[in-house]
Amino acid sequence: MTRPRPREDSRPRKRRKGRDQCAARRRDGEQCLAPAVEGALVCRRHGGGAPQVQIAARHFVLLEAHYTAVREWEEARGTPAEFDALCRWSAAERDLFEYEVKLVRLAVLRARVKRLKAEAVPSPVAG
Repeated sequence: MTRPRPREDSRPRKRRKGRDQCAARRRDGEQCLAPAVEGALVCRRHGGGAPQVQIAARHFVLLEAHYTAVREWEEARGTPAEFDALCRWSAAERDLFEYEVKLVRLAVLRARVKRLKAEAVPSPVAG
């Protein structure tokens, strides 16, 4: 099996719209050229596929959407677009709240699994 040849040109690759470049470094010391996972700093190859990274990235995206909606509403106050901006803010707030409720439920389930695993481990028998 042959290794792929490195790119001869130093032009940056086209990234997906709205995505930053991965912040990780490759083995040769150069910066990774892959697009980062949405809401995260790294690509899937450098840890962006890990469940905890995906959860944090999704939460960050929702927080950012909520912040943007609030700012848009504040700018639209007193204009005909105020109602639409308020609706977007309300939807963003609802999405954020629902996701945070999911995170709490997930934490409760993880604690329950941890407790059940601890109870299932037999204690060592003294001889």
